[in-house]
Amino acid sequence: NERIAEESEFNLTAFSLAQSIIDEAKSKEFDQQTVGAELTTPITLTPVDHLGPDPGEAMAGADSTSPDGYKSMRQFNDVDDYNGYHRYVNTPRADGYDVSVQVSYASPSCPDSLLTTPTFCKHMIVSVASRYFSNPVSVQYAFIY
Repeated sequence: NERIAEESEFNLTAFSLAQSIIDEAKSKEFDQQTVGAELTTPITLTPVDHLGPDPGEAMAGADSTSPDGYKSMRQFNDVDDYNGYHRYVNTPRADGYDVSVQVSYASPSCPDSLLTTPTFCKHMIVSVASRYFSNPVSVQYAFIY
């Protein structure tokens, strides 16, 4: 029973870590092209093959906490900057949570349908792996512009 209780605690922590990335991304602009501007057509949004950090925003290796928080909080300014993002998290009860993020365009009317062309919907998958549980935890969210 103790093992089950511990695994439940580690899973809850993993869900919380995933949700914290989504909440952080919610505070950013939808796209680099929408920073300080308003768009009426998705054609000028970041191309699919350029989803991810813009020049000057990329990080070498995985992000980890510092006295100023995570670098992603300061360096990223839009949702798709998180594509390919990696974060390692240690907590007082467990170390080595491995958090990774994928961002894709999706159909605004069916966000689970990923697309290869820009749309006003971005689909984020945040996965958390740990040696403390057997299967990674994933949380998904659709950002609509």
